[in-house]
Amino acid sequence: MITAQERKRERFEISDSIVADDINKLPDFSVTDALSRISGIQIDRERGEGNGNVAIRGISQTESLLNGREIFSAEGGSRQFNMSELPAEMLAGIDVYKSSAANIIEGGLGGTIDVRLRRPFDFKGLEAVASVRGIYGDLVDEMKFQYSALASNRFKVGRGELGILVNFTYQERSWREDFMNPGTPKTYNVSGYGDVQVPNGSYEGVTAGSRERSGVNAVVQYVPFKGLEIYAEGTFSELKTVQDTYGVFFTPANDSGIDPTSLVLHPGTKDATVVRFTDKVSVGTYDTVRDTMEKHRLFAIGAKWNKDALSLKADLSYTDAYSVLHQEGLNTGNNFASGIDLLIDNRGKVASTSTDADLADASDYRITSLSYVDRPYNGDMTALAVDAEYKLSKGFFTSVLAGTRYAMRNANNGNGMINTGGVNIATDGSYTPVNAHLFTQPYPDYFTSGNNGSAASRGVWHGNQSLIRGNIVKFRQDFGITAPLPTGPSNGIMGRWNIDEDTLTGYAMGKFQVRGVFDGAVGLRFARTEENIDSARQDKLPDNTIVRTPLSVSNSYNDLLPSLNTRFFLQDDFFLRVSLSKTLTRPTLPSLAPSLSLTQMVEESQNTGSSGNPDLKPVRAWNYDLSLEKYFSKSASAYLALFYKDVEGYISDTKTPETYDGHTYMISRPANMGDGKVKGFELGGQIFLDFLPGWLSGFGAQANYTYVDSEVDNAQFPNKVPLNNLSKHSFNLILMYEYQKFSARVAYNWRDKFYVGSFTYLDLNTTPPTATLYPQYMADYGWLDASVSYSFNKRVRLSIDGTNLLNTIRTKYTGLEHLKNNAWVNDVQFVASLTIRL
Repeated sequence: MITAQERKRERFEISDSIVADDINKLPDFSVTDALSRISGIQIDRERGEGNGNVAIRGISQTESLLNGREIFSAEGGSRQFNMSELPAEMLAGIDVYKSSAANIIEGGLGGTIDVRLRRPFDFKGLEAVASVRGIYGDLVDEMKFQYSALASNRFKVGRGELGILVNFTYQERSWREDFMNPGTPKTYNVSGYGDVQVPNGSYEGVTAGSRERSGVNAVVQYVPFKGLEIYAEGTFSELKTVQDTYGVFFTPANDSGIDPTSLVLHPGTKDATVVRFTDKVSVGTYDTVRDTMEKHRLFAIGAKWNKDALSLKADLSYTDAYSVLHQEGLNTGNNFASGIDLLIDNRGKVASTSTDADLADASDYRITSLSYVDRPYNGDMTALAVDAEYKLSKGFFTSVLAGTRYAMRNANNGNGMINTGGVNIATDGSYTPVNAHLFTQPYPDYFTSGNNGSAASRGVWHGNQSLIRGNIVKFRQDFGITAPLPTGPSNGIMGRWNIDEDTLTGYAMGKFQVRGVFDGAVGLRFARTEENIDSARQDKLPDNTIVRTPLSVSNSYNDLLPSLNTRFFLQDDFFLRVSLSKTLTRPTLPSLAPSLSLTQMVEESQNTGSSGNPDLKPVRAWNYDLSLEKYFSKSASAYLALFYKDVEGYISDTKTPETYDGHTYMISRPANMGDGKVKGFELGGQIFLDFLPGWLSGFGAQANYTYVDSEVDNAQFPNKVPLNNLSKHSFNLILMYEYQKFSARVAYNWRDKFYVGSFTYLDLNTTPPTATLYPQYMADYGWLDASVSYSFNKRVRLSIDGTNLLNTIRTKYTGLEHLKNNAWVNDVQFVASLTIRL
């Protein structure tokens, strides 16, 4: 089997790889988790694992491939595939291309991620493997199981050979995530202090649920005679998340009193880290079931033929994706006539809150509103690719390559997002409580991690999630809401869109070599993009009447994407790589649709909306890369890579308050803002002490560090800001031990603080409403995983793994680090697995 180091070494492009043997020796649940080990890759986490947000060298606009074919997820009309959807057990390996080449499918501004699945000709003959895995989370206090199996064999058929492989994985995992949000700062005038920024209330609670991740891969390879291979393959993956949220809002009124003696200011500032609101603080819960489903299918047939110097390949593929969010909510309010008091202490890593009110009496609660959301996305693509290579016997060029690809893609949001908003049960508080619909939050140990001394939300009553799920119609009838659920978006034709996109590409590339001095490849890729957007537009007439009409927009544009990748041989096993390329990423499909989507919340100041922009252009970048690589042995290497990206037309959102049907929303719209720069370097290496005697030869280590600096135009700020979700510093450290039947890994992943966007406080007490913008950052954090395995023989292996072993608390702050406004903690997870090879 080719190692990850060998794959990196033999390519012309600047790249990194990870292979199945490495992936299986760490407790990775999905492709995202496995990617986090690679230098230059940054991921974010949710629900105790990596989510679908993967960035290469700070840029999240990447191209996703599965066995060299373009794939995507339907969620949000994404250009990328949600890497958390695919189980890690299905992988043969992952290749990450950080520099581009003419024969790589365009679309990756930051790079390309090619996920490789197993094929029957990867094995010498019969291969059959099965495993079972138990996954336990300490917060949710529940164990679930994962099952996987692979069967592959090769058969003689006449003069040729036939290979058949089937790989199946099913994984279920329970999880829990506690959160504490002491509120975005708001200015209050306090006697003796003047204007002071204080945490504006608190939102705290628990999110818990389960994830089911499944995948199937089936492949047939047939070689009727030497030089010809015919293949067919199909892949299916599904990620289902069932989630319950128990959230409590403590919301001070605008004229709520503040006890001046309670204030503790951060030194040298007017920012309060401790505050006590003395009255008019309302209590309410936001209790929802939030279930999502993401599915992806890919079918492909093709053939490879080679004779003498000529090689040909043709590949026809069809992929489709589906995503849906289904959410039902029940919100309550507390019946205290004048409100309660609330103390917020935000000095620790996790805020503490307390109140002198008794919140444990169910008779004080009233069910105030019900909500219902259903949001679908669909997408599919048919693609035909033809490639040719001709090897030359002499001269500067060793071979010439050419190819073309035609792809037809469609994306739509079905019937649009159905969102009833917060349907009020009553407005005068005169109705009687329905205690059968309430229960106390089922996790009394809520946020006992860290330095959280108290939480006012402990003991608060909530909507019973087990009654809510699938019963929203009955709940509405219980409270006299007889109107049927809508079958389409509340804003009618403005809430639907359909986009057809055709791309025609062609490339020519030459591989060259001066023996012992350098080799590489130079090429040019041409891409033509045609889009047709069916949506709607909204106009305001002189008499202020709103008119909504269907709209169809067509766009087309051409791109020339040159690339050069050169490898210089400085010494034996010591290379200098030089790369130059132009790349692009097309806008996400919904961002092109001018349709309007509105989300109405119980608190009108939190109403949001979004609309697209059919005039968006692709984001393009010139990329300059240098890489020094030294290979000391088959298991030891070191590298230093420098990169610079000049980004054109970076997209960011503008936010403005707008009023529809008497309600005000903060509406975001995307726009090409201008240019940006991304620069940095990667430093890394690996070593095994296999030159030492006996058991000492089993020790090894992998380490990498990435520095990325960026500045781009953003519509919300007057100056350039860093890229979203980009940490300036990040590193990975993996300590390894491999000796005879014993294997162990300890992996630590750390990333620096990063900008995650902005919070907009909408003040409805001004005419017109005014918006105050607050930049928000995630603080730095580390994540520790470990794995120990023992092979009883060649057929049976037992592994014990652990994830989040440091019980990491992730925090978010507004502007300055002492203005913390979010904290999350996830399960420490323990995994036991048994693998049997037949």
